Amino acid sequence: MDPIQYPFSKSSSEEIQRILKSEGIVCFPTETVYGLGGNALSPKVIEKIFSLKKRTPEKSLSVLVNQDWLRRLANWEDSRVDRIIDAFWPGPLTLVLPAHPELPGFLKGPQDTIALRWSSSEVVQEMIELGGCPLIGTSANLSGLPTCLNPTEVQNQFGEKTPMLVNSGILPENLPTSLLDCSKKPFELIRSGSIDLSILEGFI
Repeated sequence: MDPIQYPFSKSSSEEIQRILKSEGIVCFPTETVYGLGGNALSPKVIEKIFSLKKRTPEKSLSVLVNQDWLRRLANWEDSRVDRIIDAFWPGPLTLVLPAHPELPGFLKGPQDTIALRWSSSEVVQEMIELGGCPLIGTSANLSGLPTCLNPTEVQNQFGEKTPMLVNSGILPENLPTSLLDCSKKPFELIRSGSIDLSILEGFI
């Protein structure tokens, strides 16, 4: 299938909406690399992504959100989380937070947590609105292979199995998203990336 160009036209917006609402998968650009995702509330979508990436289910997936979905997926009381969100979101920072008690088990990570990111990518935010759902947000690459910065790299890795691809051209080389576990005391930086520990230290 031919890639969808961004910005979306009326017809391509309708196509993205159709795919997300029918439990399909989309490749799309984020502020760091090309991502792979779909409706995060669908266990079928999550199974498809693990299968496509050849990734073991033991490795949980992060979820891309907007303001509307934050408190519906996570439940925290620590005011430091609010300060971190205000300072760094939208942006390349994933937070591991206590999962909302009503969240289905397939979305929860270890110790009833969930990894969330409010991406600054306009593509991601528009797709969340079109689908009316949070999105699984994992890198669009086969497990163990390099992340992809352009549509050609995505297609080279997935070949004929490449899902619908949103083409936003070549992305600049960036560090990966930083990953901060806010479910632990003290907070633990799991991965330093686009946001360095020295910057985060003032908040944790």
